[in-house]
Amino acid sequence: MSASGHGASPRDASSACARRTGRKRPSMPRKTYIDEDGEALELDQDWFARAKPSEDIPELADVVRRGRPALAEADRKQRVTIYLDRDLVERLKEEGKGWQTRANALLRKATGLKG
Repeated sequence: MSASGHGASPRDASSACARRTGRKRPSMPRKTYIDEDGEALELDQDWFARAKPSEDIPELADVVRRGRPALAEADRKQRVTIYLDRDLVERLKEEGKGWQTRANALLRKATGLKG
């Protein structure tokens, strides 16, 4: 019965029919995100609202990897704690991001290691 108490509304009837027949009501056609030239369009909020996490799609488990691939044990760097003079750290940071990499290169050069 509808909220007014006067029988089933058309919406109620269609969903009741869908329950009896097992058929779903036709949904609105989805927006396409590929233009006529085959180029991908900018994704909008509707696309992100409908998107599923990759973990929910088993076929993607072997394809989608997050982050960088793991390095071989011999190629991995070792995390250390080292105390340096403040002026040295400031000097390394003056050139911006990557100061730890630059410090590593300077230490390799100072110790005669190839890098």
